[in-house]
Amino acid sequence: MLRLLSSDAPRPASTAALRALRWMLVTASVVNAVLWAGYNAINPAYVDPFWVRALLVVGALVLLGATWVRRWTVRDIVTVGVGYPFILSAVVAYLGARNGLDGPWAFGVSVSLLGAGLSVSLYAPTERALGWLLAAIMLTAAVAVVAGRATGSHPLVMMTFAATLAASCYIAGSSRLAVLARHRRSRDAVAESEAQLRAVLDATPDAILTVDEHDVVLDANPAVADIFGYAPDEVVGQRLADHILPNRFRGEHLATMRHVAETGEVGLLVGSLLATGLAADGTEIPVEMTFRP
Repeated sequence: MLRLLSSDAPRPASTAALRALRWMLVTASVVNAVLWAGYNAINPAYVDPFWVRALLVVGALVLLGATWVRRWTVRDIVTVGVGYPFILSAVVAYLGARNGLDGPWAFGVSVSLLGAGLSVSLYAPTERALGWLLAAIMLTAAVAVVAGRATGSHPLVMMTFAATLAASCYIAGSSRLAVLARHRRSRDAVAESEAQLRAVLDATPDAILTVDEHDVVLDANPAVADIFGYAPDEVVGQRLADHILPNRFRGEHLATMRHVAETGEVGLLVGSLLATGLAADGTEIPVEMTFRP
C-alpha cells in the first residue's frame, strides 16, 4: 500500500482564519472612523489628524481587498493579524497621550488596546508566545504614551486607564488560554491515535510506504523488509521508483507523479492494480499496489 502526502509547502489559510482576519480589518476600519468623528464632535481642538486615521482605514481596506484577490498562507494571516493591531495600538496610544489621556481619549485608547490584544492573541501558538505578544503590545502602548508625553491627566483617569489595560490582558489572555488548552488536548488525542496507528502498521504483513508527490518515501513499515528485502531506513528519503519498480515501469510512474505534483490531481493514484515489483536482490515479484491519499 502506498500513501501520498504533500510536501512541506506553505500551508494555505483556512476559510475560518480568513473570515476572522476580514472581520478584524472591517472592525478596525469602522472603529477608526467612529473614534475620529466622535473626538472631533466632542472637542474640535483634539489632536487627531484626519490623514492618520485615513491611513489606518485605507491600510485596513487594502488588506481586506487583498484577502479576495490573492491566495493567503497561514504565515500571511499571522503577519497581518499580529502586525496591524500593533501599529493601531501604537498610533492610538500616542494620539491619546498627545491629548492628555482625558476621559474620552482614555476610553478610546482602552477600547483600541482591548481589540488589539484580542486580535493578536488569536495567533499565539503557545502559552509562552501569548505572554510575549501581550507584553509586547502593552509595552508598545506604554512607549507610545511616554512618547506622547501624557500630562495633566487626572489621577483617577490614569488609574482607570491602567486598570483597563490590565483587564485587556486578562480578557485576551484567558480566552486564548482556553483555546490553547483545547488544542493541547486535541494534540494529545492525535498523538495517541498516531501511536495506535503506528502499532497497527508495524504489525501488518503488508508493505506500507508513505510517499510525497515527488515520489520520495517518507515512511516505511517493517513488512517492506520481508517483501522487498529493504530495511525501512534504506528506502526512506529515496525515490520509490528507484527501489521497488523495474526499470521499464519507472518512466511512466515518474511521469504520473510529476503530473500529480503539478496539477494536484491525486485521483490518478487512487485505487489498486496488479503490478511487478523489484526486490533488493533484483528479483521481480508480482505485487498488488494500493494507492491512498
